[in-house]
Amino acid sequence: MAKGSVWEIGVEDVVAAGLKAGEAVAFHEGLRRLVGEEPRDGAEAEVYWSAVIKELSVVFHEAPKSVLDTSENSKNGGAWFPGAVLNIAECCLLPMESQKRTDESVAILWRNEGSDDSSINYLSLKELRNQVIRVIKGTSCVVIVVPAHGNDVGVQLRSHDLSWKDFLSSAGSLLRHNYPPVYQSADSVTNILFSSGTTGEPKAIPWTQISPIRCAADSWAHIDIQAGDICCWPTNLGWVMGPIILYSCFLNGATLALYHGSPLGRDFGKFVQDASVTMLGTVPSLVKYWKSSKCMEELDWTKIRIFGSTGEASDIDDDLWLSSRASYRPIIECCGGTELASSYVQGSLLQPQAFAAFSTPSMSTGFIIFDEQGIPYPDDQPCVGEVGLFPIYMGSTDRLLNADHKKVYFDGMPTYKGMNLRRHGDIIQRTVGNYYIVHGRADDTMNLGGIKTSSVEIERVCNRADENVLETAAVTITSRTGGPEQLVVLVVPKNQSAKCDPEFLRTKFQKAIQNYLNPLFKVSFVKVVPEFPRTASNKLLRRVLRDQLKQEYLTYSRL
Repeated sequence: MAKGSVWEIGVEDVVAAGLKAGEAVAFHEGLRRLVGEEPRDGAEAEVYWSAVIKELSVVFHEAPKSVLDTSENSKNGGAWFPGAVLNIAECCLLPMESQKRTDESVAILWRNEGSDDSSINYLSLKELRNQVIRVIKGTSCVVIVVPAHGNDVGVQLRSHDLSWKDFLSSAGSLLRHNYPPVYQSADSVTNILFSSGTTGEPKAIPWTQISPIRCAADSWAHIDIQAGDICCWPTNLGWVMGPIILYSCFLNGATLALYHGSPLGRDFGKFVQDASVTMLGTVPSLVKYWKSSKCMEELDWTKIRIFGSTGEASDIDDDLWLSSRASYRPIIECCGGTELASSYVQGSLLQPQAFAAFSTPSMSTGFIIFDEQGIPYPDDQPCVGEVGLFPIYMGSTDRLLNADHKKVYFDGMPTYKGMNLRRHGDIIQRTVGNYYIVHGRADDTMNLGGIKTSSVEIERVCNRADENVLETAAVTITSRTGGPEQLVVLVVPKNQSAKCDPEFLRTKFQKAIQNYLNPLFKVSFVKVVPEFPRTASNKLLRRVLRDQLKQEYLTYSRL
């Protein structure tokens, strides 16, 4: 029988788990020494994170006073590793005996698009460290402008800007030398990520030195990234998966595999083959394209031992196809957010997995599912509702740079066992078999190709795309088998009597969205309607439109 907390675990439970009687007694006594005789807030998290830190290449310059301090009321998620001083970049770049990582270990391997028949390029840990030192000493300019494609930045630079090409030239002339790391507190900011988040409003989210520890630990615990792995996940540093895969590799002693080019074609698949990738991360839209185009046929992906998937809802048939490419290796689904530095619900290799579903809350994370009145469903009851995260969450933000953190994540959320739950905004289903399926956002934010955007942004562009359009409404639906969200644009024409060609409008909307929002956003289809449903205060009821389209799509699919 599963235990609700570590205080419920007895010696007999440890024996049942496989330890001998004497070992079980010693383990149980050690566990009680760690957590105390009586339950207390955060004790289980302290036990877990004390153990995990030893598995990662995290070295404190000054040790923390404790793992977790919940005495500061202003930090809803707790103060983690208070008093700790470190340099997380140094942790990524130094040899680590426990991971058998030396200066000669391969840190990064890569290939450029268009060089697909050439050999793989390698960079050792020592070479990477020297490159980082050159970057640090390379320039004191305010902004380094990186080109979106090729070498030309395509914009007029200001006096204090420097192009990426010129920056590399200036850094390349520097002599290699040691550069002393700067040690700072664990809660010092390392980078800022922008995300539309849970409310649809873009937010500037600061990551601290705690954030990399969280994402690397989740990758260790759930995806089983370990020393010797070669990990590849198509992404960029503008999406949270960029920093996550960097830290997950370097803090776990794995090698980062980079393909500088588009992951849509066979050339990327050949890189995965030639680099002997062992962990391949994906976005469901990519998998759907690979499957439909058959571009990955006859490639050898048998070195892959595990897949990761995130960014949007997966499709069961697409997951089955992907798994079959590597002798039916498991796919670990991950769902979280930039503001969490991790996933709150994932799969686990310690549990049977179901395609396009999650099997467990992530380690040390708790959440409940509540109904429209804010009442939580029982933990053993199949249900659909909004997720509420437990506030004690290692790695989660306690501030935003351009918004009120408390208002965005905590105000208006229900309480549970005395805890003010943290808002995430997902509608989530718990199935009969105790798996989880995420059904999208509780608000009008949509997820297109792994990128969150708002209905208003798309509507603003579409409203200007054709002079005969009075107004538009952008919503997303999914097929009956799940899979990525499909963008549908509904149109009210200015002239109701004039004939309006939906395909013509779809083409115009698609071009406008590619030019002014994101070239990866795809308009699945357009529907022309006489008017939109609205509230008494004239607010557009997108949820009603979405439900109508889902019913029509379901009826059409059955036919």
